[in-house]
Amino acid sequence: VCADVTPPTGTITTITSPRNTILTSNGYALGTIAGTGSDATSNVTAVYVVIREWDKLGGAEGACDAHNRDWNGSAWVAACTAWMTPVITPALNVNWTAATGLAGQMTYGRSYHVYLNVVDAAGNSSLWVPNVVIEYIAPQAPTASNVTGTLPDYCTTGPAVTVSWTYGDFE
Repeated sequence: VCADVTPPTGTITTITSPRNTILTSNGYALGTIAGTGSDATSNVTAVYVVIREWDKLGGAEGACDAHNRDWNGSAWVAACTAWMTPVITPALNVNWTAATGLAGQMTYGRSYHVYLNVVDAAGNSSLWVPNVVIEYIAPQAPTASNVTGTLPDYCTTGPAVTVSWTYGDFE
């Protein structure tokens, strides 16, 4: 009998477009995440999810340094110190769901990496790799176009101007 030395695999299924998923509502897109874990011979026994924030002000993206923080389910803490563990029933193929608690906790202009690690009963572990990277882009500012000013007859009205414009709010 050969020992199981093949690591399990996993995917995040609720966020499908790395780098193209742009949040427009503070934390909403990461309110709940879900995915799968599987192994050909040993039951999947644990799933670990890390959500890491990078401030883009320095350091390496996704690194364990002062420019990155991890979400522990209720607060941002030092990078590489926290993860979430969705509850699963051990099996060869598992589906998992995790409520993140991130609503209102994300910051415009930062990147958020969602890492997944799956462990099987034989002790094998998938790699901690970022399955998803989300750019949190601030909603676009409203714009004004076709701005025109009409000057009056200063002799009869005094200093004044009438301004007209077209307004667009893109959020």
